[in-house]
Amino acid sequence: MKTMKPIAMLLSCLILFSSMASASGVKTLHPVKEHQVNLDVNQFGKYLHDGNPDSLEGLYQTRDGRYLIALIKNTENNHDFIGVVVSADNPYWTEGEVKFNFVRNDSKKLKGYYYNSQGKAFPISFKIGSSTIKSRLLKKVNLKDIPNGSIASL
Repeated sequence: MKTMKPIAMLLSCLILFSSMASASGVKTLHPVKEHQVNLDVNQFGKYLHDGNPDSLEGLYQTRDGRYLIALIKNTENNHDFIGVVVSADNPYWTEGEVKFNFVRNDSKKLKGYYYNSQGKAFPISFKIGSSTIKSRLLKKVNLKDIPNGSIASL
């Protein structure tokens, strides 16, 4: 009977801690199961212009200019942001395929997965700068700075 009290106390603490963690919105990062999403680039552009986007949301281009990716705030339990291909200069990626998913660990870091063209996940992390991802791989671009014809659906 003496051991029941400490066990009950321990269980109560565990239940309290787990409910606090779920209430605080802590997300557990997992690779995405669905690698294709329906992205309306025009709607996303309107949202960026007229809505209330997160400072990290937007269009990112690879430094070599081969890919344009929309970084979108997401409410899934497994991530805070997804990176969706808007355009690519090769047949390996098509519009709407998920290239990244991230959780925001704190105000300075994104932790997530990068997906290759076969959908295999690789861990990746980026530092967060003022309203952008700090990376040698990606740069944030404005929709108005993208040359006409670069995005077929615009």
